[in-house]
Amino acid sequence: MELQFEIDIADCMALQNNHLKNSKHFKRTKLLVLWFVPILFCFFILIDVLQKDFNPIHLVLYGSVTLIWILFVEKRFGKRILKKAKKEMEKEANSKFLGPIDLSINADGLILCTQNSKNEYNWNTIKKLEETSEYYFLYNSSESAIILPKNKIEVELDELDILIKSNLKTI
Repeated sequence: MELQFEIDIADCMALQNNHLKNSKHFKRTKLLVLWFVPILFCFFILIDVLQKDFNPIHLVLYGSVTLIWILFVEKRFGKRILKKAKKEMEKEANSKFLGPIDLSINADGLILCTQNSKNEYNWNTIKKLEETSEYYFLYNSSESAIILPKNKIEVELDELDILIKSNLKTI
């Protein structure tokens, strides 16, 4: 099966977003950042209590800052990472990921051709498949994937779906 399509920044950002939603490392990091300040403030309150210097104003202050931290950091953490990723992709040096793609898919694997390179992947090098309503992401490492935008592919998606999934099952 031969596919021709174009990858743009929106497609790369969809991969980044998918990775953030499904990455165990990102989830752990987010949890650590989210709970660092509340645990630190609990430690400060404990020190105040142990020193018999407890002031209820400190509890209100620490509680307020903790609540604000939890509410705002959780929402901003992922957005900030995506914003930085988009900025990097917009640089000229990363334009090698963008542009027209020729992809050949067969029983042996995939051949991906861009303006600058040609890469061959056996099916056993594809670590996992993640599918959304708009994309197939064929991960060849924990952070790198071949992006297949469903809306830009001019073949029957059912046929492509069967080809990809049947070859990945044989691994």
